[in-house]
Amino acid sequence: TVGHLALYREENVDVACRHLEAWYGTMGIGGVTHTLNPRLSDADIAYIAGHGEDMLILVDATLLPVVARIAKELPLLQAVVVLTDRSVLVPASSA
Repeated sequence: TVGHLALYREENVDVACRHLEAWYGTMGIGGVTHTLNPRLSDADIAYIAGHGEDMLILVDATLLPVVARIAKELPLLQAVVVLTDRSVLVPASSA
């Protein structure tokens, strides 16, 4: 569950997933979408996200390890939202 997350016009969002909703949702609120290519090195991905001054990363669960490794290098990053199916989620009582 995402608590309160404020994203304003022209703020930057990285997308490391294939969810079409992520693209349309970000553009629909006036955000700027950057794509992170998981085939690049961690250093290159961190540079792209850092240079883009990204505040939010939308990520597919399979790419979460990449984002976890680079998150500490992104001083403006406020949140990482994992996009996945309910079947993949672990119930809160099991966590």
